[in-house]
Amino acid sequence: MLSLLKLISPILPHITEEIYQKYFKEINQINSIHKCLYPDFNLNEDDVVLYSSKFDVLKEYVAAMRKAKADSGKRLGEEVQ
Repeated sequence: MLSLLKLISPILPHITEEIYQKYFKEINQINSIHKCLYPDFNLNEDDVVLYSSKFDVLKEYVAAMRKAKADSGKRLGEEVQ
């Protein structure tokens, strides 16, 4: 979550700073998200294949949830059990 927050901080500086201050400042011990190091992702080919397959599973799950909601007449934003 922190890496994603760092990645979008140049685009949404105020929102990301607020989230950082509330959830990550005490853990990270840096006063601002804009003073943090940018995330470094050193992925090798095996990692890419692994994460890609996990992402495919997530896409299938989301598609199944959307279909189930549509079939039951529920809005996408409506909670389900």
